[in-house]
Amino acid sequence: MVMECLIFICVMMLVSEILALRKIDPDMCQQGLILFMLIMKVVFGLFEPEELPNQ
Repeated sequence: MVMECLIFICVMMLVSEILALRKIDPDMCQQGLILFMLIMKVVFGLFEPEELPNQ
């Protein structure tokens, strides 16, 4: 549960950074969103196996 909370906080920080970048540099925002999607895939890739019962 703690890990999920930490990840949620990190995700919210990433989102706010990306939104701030959008105001400054739209190109950077596009790259940030792509990076964000990749990170989400990795995070959910790591957490899905834990959902399965061990052994």
